[in-house]
Amino acid sequence: GYMPGRVNFSARSAPGVSVLAYLRGLDLPPGEGAFGLGHDQASGGSLPPDRWNALLERMGFPPTVGVKL
Repeated sequence: GYMPGRVNFSARSAPGVSVLAYLRGLDLPPGEGAFGLGHDQASGGSLPPDRWNALLERMGFPPTVGVKL
């Protein structure tokens, strides 16, 4: 309900591990929304549900974890 039609998320990592490098390395095709901004230990984004599901897939999550479209 924060932003209708969007999935807003945040991610953190341990010191010495760059969450930015991880997210940017997932090679999600261009599209609506933004993610992978912030600093090495904290990032996040705002994506439409279909791109969120694609991001989860690139991260290795099973399809059952994503937003039901």
